[in-house]
Amino acid sequence: AWDIGPPVIAPWPHVLGPTSPYAFIPLGHAPPKPSCCARCKQCLCAAVYALVVCAPLLLLYCHLVKGPAVSHAEVLVNRYFGGRATLNYWDLPVQRSEALTAECIAELQDRRSLVGSAWGYYPGATAPLFAYKCTKVPGLFEKVPPKLRGVFWMQGNAVPEELYVLQNGQWFPEE
Repeated sequence: AWDIGPPVIAPWPHVLGPTSPYAFIPLGHAPPKPSCCARCKQCLCAAVYALVVCAPLLLLYCHLVKGPAVSHAEVLVNRYFGGRATLNYWDLPVQRSEALTAECIAELQDRRSLVGSAWGYYPGATAPLFAYKCTKVPGLFEKVPPKLRGVFWMQGNAVPEELYVLQNGQWFPEE
């Protein structure tokens, strides 16, 4: 066994603190060098300065340069839906038929029901056709601009949805 001698009280308690594991250091050994935070608290001061002074100035600059963010959807929601915070498929003026809904649910694999909705998987090779068929609702589909009908692939999208369908929504041609 290696004997490093009896422990003695370190002469640096102001640096290490009374509860430090290095408060007892063997004779002949140097104490660990204190970190910058233990020496001068500069890290804490810089972080507080950044949060208190720099962040509000940056936010004010961004607000003045770009102006406040305005949602185009907010205008429509206020005008047509009374400013409600949430909208869902049942707010659409036309609903998918029960026959089409049942057919689409029956084609899903590993189906699960969650809060009254059906969830499941569909094979990737034919998923675009499935998405197109199950979102083509008569009464809504015809009002969608032709360029926005169909299933779109969002290449390089950071979120997991890769296919996107716009045709199952309410359109406002006057807007």
